[in-house]
Amino acid sequence: MYLTAQRVVSSQNVGGINSYLSSDDPFIARNTLDPNVANHLGQVQLKSEELSPGGNRVRSYLDIVAPETATISAIEAAFEHLLTSIAPDDFRANEIMLGDKVLFRFGLDQALARSWRRELKELFDRAMALAPGIH
Repeated sequence: MYLTAQRVVSSQNVGGINSYLSSDDPFIARNTLDPNVANHLGQVQLKSEELSPGGNRVRSYLDIVAPETATISAIEAAFEHLLTSIAPDDFRANEIMLGDKVLFRFGLDQALARSWRRELKELFDRAMALAPGIH
């Protein structure tokens, strides 16, 4: 499964978070820990859009890729482990981070860098809000 959440801002400076859940893509099923897997969205099954897509600037994003058989609790545990394993001053934007059979890809613009941990957690919560719909 592929979950993503993006903090976006419109040309009128209106902000929001859009999130998507995709599934059933054969590439994802075969290559869960391949960093290129986030380029294969599969079919969008659920979405939550605070701003209509198109023409928005992405301020931050979190991609989560996990096997279709992954449980929500396993993804949450991998994320918590990931958070505790990154030193507060050791974060690098646009880095691919591997949990236990889960891939996380996170990026943000420089203005959000000081609060990267809070931003990462908020995006994770928004993406995971769609996860119960997969099972």
